[in-house]
Amino acid sequence: VALQDQIYSKDLPLLKKIIPDLKFTAAFGRGRYVCPRNLTALASTEPTQQDLLAFLDDELTPNNQEEQKRCAKLKG
Repeated sequence: VALQDQIYSKDLPLLKKIIPDLKFTAAFGRGRYVCPRNLTALASTEPTQQDLLAFLDDELTPNNQEEQKRCAKLKG
């Protein structure tokens, strides 16, 4: 938790000074971290019902093709 706090309260604001357009937010909870499974589910253009169960009514779920493309790009 201390490292997360440092990143959010010190490192990211410093990076924002260098990259003014940078936007970031905190998303807490075990299901919120970016892992290969979650990233695959978010990047999929044809998600399965099982993949989406963790993201129902989640404002972090990609709602359009542009957001899905960004997730796919992060996935590599």
